[in-house]
Amino acid sequence: MRTSVAQGALLPTMMHWARAESPGPMFEFGLPKELRPSLFRCGDGIWVHLMRCADTDSPLMREGLGSLGDDGVARANAACAGLTMPGFPNFGANQAVFDTRPSGEWLDDFWAHDIPAQVAAPFGAILADGQARLNGYVTRLEDPERGTMIQAGTPFATQPPSRVTGPAPRLGQHTDEVLGTLPTPAPEPPAPSPAPRVRSPLEGLRVLDLGNFLAGPLSPMLLADLGADVVKVEATTGDQMRPIQRVFASCQRGKRGVALDLKAPGTRPALEALVRWADVVHHNLRLPAARRLGIDYERVRAINPDVIYCHASSYGPEGDRADWPGYDQLFQASAGWEVLGGGEGNDPLWLRFGFMDHLCAMASTVASLLAVFHRDRTGRGQAVTSSLLGAAVLTNSETYLDASGRPAPVATVDHEQTGTSPGHRLYRLSDGWLALCARTDGELAAACTVLGVPGAGDLEGALAGAGCHQTVEALRSAGVPCEPVSFDQGDAFLDDPLARRLGLIASYPHAEWGRLEQVGALWDLGDLGVTLDRAAPALGQHTVDVLTEVGLDPGAIGQLLDLAVGVQSPSVGGPA
Repeated sequence: MRTSVAQGALLPTMMHWARAESPGPMFEFGLPKELRPSLFRCGDGIWVHLMRCADTDSPLMREGLGSLGDDGVARANAACAGLTMPGFPNFGANQAVFDTRPSGEWLDDFWAHDIPAQVAAPFGAILADGQARLNGYVTRLEDPERGTMIQAGTPFATQPPSRVTGPAPRLGQHTDEVLGTLPTPAPEPPAPSPAPRVRSPLEGLRVLDLGNFLAGPLSPMLLADLGADVVKVEATTGDQMRPIQRVFASCQRGKRGVALDLKAPGTRPALEALVRWADVVHHNLRLPAARRLGIDYERVRAINPDVIYCHASSYGPEGDRADWPGYDQLFQASAGWEVLGGGEGNDPLWLRFGFMDHLCAMASTVASLLAVFHRDRTGRGQAVTSSLLGAAVLTNSETYLDASGRPAPVATVDHEQTGTSPGHRLYRLSDGWLALCARTDGELAAACTVLGVPGAGDLEGALAGAGCHQTVEALRSAGVPCEPVSFDQGDAFLDDPLARRLGLIASYPHAEWGRLEQVGALWDLGDLGVTLDRAAPALGQHTVDVLTEVGLDPGAIGQLLDLAVGVQSPSVGGPA
């Protein structure tokens, strides 16, 4: 069984690399590179990433816009006409108002009024976050060489809890201890009886997905890839990510879709039947909303005492921010990636890939599977958690805080956003770009020899007139890691015969878009296959079939249809 760095890198590309036979206009739109992030510079020079228009709900923003007056708002918007952001009709005026106050005042105002926002913080600062420490996402170690080290910890919580046993070992520190505990070779045990043939690792595991957006639904999709039977329940208005069709499809394949209005009392029997059916219940709703809908852990466990209940939150289950709203972009900002990615002296840069969402989902996948493993051994279910904050802290693993709270230095991107050092950067060639990754002195010296220059400082001039293909071949022959830079590779990847043979491309019929092609297998499991045979469901596509399967009789399903409380018509279809 194996995976690869390439397959790991393909997971976030699923948001962008997909195509459909008959795509809707929003599928074609995707998330274009020109999309402007809602980042605003405050009066103290610190930037704030704001994830909801604050014109109405923020008293400070209302006051500021009022001070500008209608003419001033119009002039400020016109001055930023090329920088508009969907959902922010007064983008230019907002920036003008942000400049009038320091970041702390803006955050206090936004947080007091449930407006999702975070500062674009320096890299490493998140390790000092009190909420992160309270939830166990940060650990304190005593290293014999470096002293006190405050590092990223475990990004999820299970029972029994994970634990950090000590600092990184010195070279060979435990060699004698480990070799001394190796067992004496024993006779070969008798061959076990053949196990029942299974087609995939999680065959037979049943998962109820109640989440929205990306961080919640992605984990159940990964479980579906591994063979779990996943049922997605969403409101009759649809998952809030549905309008962004390509991104929605990137975290929903392999599931059967049920549409229910969980706010309607008449749907409670259907929901309870689904909970009884499930081994795992997974969602990322804020807990006050989950309690209002009756899908908090206590009520779910009362229906199904053995259930594994996984909640993916924004800020973790403990602390003052436990119920705050959060988005991927906010944790890119607070984890330092927007400052780090912008480069020296530049404005913060939002990365168009939802990698905080992806890491949160992978953490909840691990937590859920650990809980399933624990239940198989003990018979006991449990609640497990992951969060965007935990994922964000984990991305700061390449630094730490010392006893005084100072972060260990990390390499920073230069002003031109091409790299961190002469051996680790992008270079413009005569006919393209080259990514050079000479991380050792030997590799860097070999690159200089190939290009006929005395030192690393001369690489840029030597490469400026070189051809990409010949340069790559020469560097690779000398053992120097490098790669030509490719642009707009979505269609090229989906057309690559090798990627198709390796199972890296999935293709299946979609109920509305015809044939859909996406990134495929993220694992190679040998004799056990991954399950990539069902596209993301249309809204309510499998409602009647699933509710029949979990025990509702036709009369009860018909009543739900007649009462119009949220079950979609069985005519909403297409291929299962």
